[in-house]
Amino acid sequence: VTEDLNIYSLDEMRECFSAEEEAEWVRRRAESGLKVRVIYTSKNGIYTGFKSKSERRFVPYGTFPISCDIDIYGNRLSITTLQGKLITVIIENQEIADTMRLMFELAWLGASEFPQSPKTNSKS
Repeated sequence: VTEDLNIYSLDEMRECFSAEEEAEWVRRRAESGLKVRVIYTSKNGIYTGFKSKSERRFVPYGTFPISCDIDIYGNRLSITTLQGKLITVIIENQEIADTMRLMFELAWLGASEFPQSPKTNSKS
């Protein structure tokens, strides 16, 4: 496995997991050497404080109110609910993982249509 692909709501992830859990997750990912790409949404807009070196694209919450964590890695697809009781489904199947990887690539391209950095106020 050389790449991990994720789609999630930053807000929902932060409600489900503590800062310590997030830091541990970031540390493990960094140690793994995996390339990580993320499509995320947030009610607060674009977030600029990420600590990991993952490549990210933002999609607006109003258009994409994502409430699950979707993770595609190797021959696995993992889907975790992020509201209420946490439920995770892991599908281990190369054909399904490859198809979901293609769907991620489609979403990655579509996400490029949205601003990827916060608006700055410029005075003329």
